Amino acid sequence: MEASSSNSTTTGDGGEFRAEEAWPRGLLLYGPPGTGKTSLVRAVVRECGAHLIVISPHSVHRAHAGESERILRDAFAEASSHAKLGKPSVIFIDEIDALCPRRDSRHVTTD
Repeated sequence: MEASSSNSTTTGDGGEFRAEEAWPRGLLLYGPPGTGKTSLVRAVVRECGAHLIVISPHSVHRAHAGESERILRDAFAEASSHAKLGKPSVIFIDEIDALCPRRDSRHVTTD
């Protein structure tokens, strides 16, 4: 998204988002490593007083069978419990491409 001088923001698809409207429920930040995506998320969370939940590939991949799903379920349950108390939460999935590779990049072998 690109900020404009009015009380609105221009979206990547040419649409416009006004500050008075409800914020989107999700946001995808992408770009090469080292460009400040994680720092931006941490700064926004700190500025908004939100609760931050970080999910990294390391925490999910080292899990035993069925634990990956439990880790994700627990993260959303934690965010939900904070929301019920009136505190927003951000679930930050770092390096999501390592967790969810493109379908066409998966190597499937058949015997």
